[in-house]
Amino acid sequence: RDMKPGSSNLAAELDGAVDAAIALLREKGMPAVSFRLIAERAGIHPATLQSRYGTKRALLDRVFAVLVEEEIRYCRNVEVLASHARTHAEGAKLFGLVVCGGGGEREPTRDLALVEMLIAAVRDPLIRPHADRWITHMQRSWAAAFVFAPDSADLGWFLTELQVGLMIASV
Repeated sequence: RDMKPGSSNLAAELDGAVDAAIALLREKGMPAVSFRLIAERAGIHPATLQSRYGTKRALLDRVFAVLVEEEIRYCRNVEVLASHARTHAEGAKLFGLVVCGGGGEREPTRDLALVEMLIAAVRDPLIRPHADRWITHMQRSWAAAFVFAPDSADLGWFLTELQVGLMIASV
């Protein structure tokens, strides 16, 4: 692939801008996601973002894609932990650790960004596939925690709904 001079620098700037947008979304919610604030946080000119993404909607599409990939990695870690659960009590303990805060690496501000994504997905069909992908992976992770149960898929959906409800209540 031919690269123009400085194009790798531009890619790094745009990656930094996506990271800045995720950080703002997690800290302050959707109102803080603007080209100006993101560019300021990323240390680039707002015109760079405007020329690459054109609209806030297109930028959010990229932001939510990256956010969901992070969450899917988190879900896969839950699945690894879940592979050790062999009873309902062990699965419930895992749920408590992951959802209620004892899971270690999960910072509380992550939930605000995910709730904002869910709200945006209700209004915007461009965002909906990201929310669907995240929720599907979350359900699979919870079903894996209770794989020994005959109703593990249904239980996975119940726990996903419960987790989303708790997230919404916490923001």
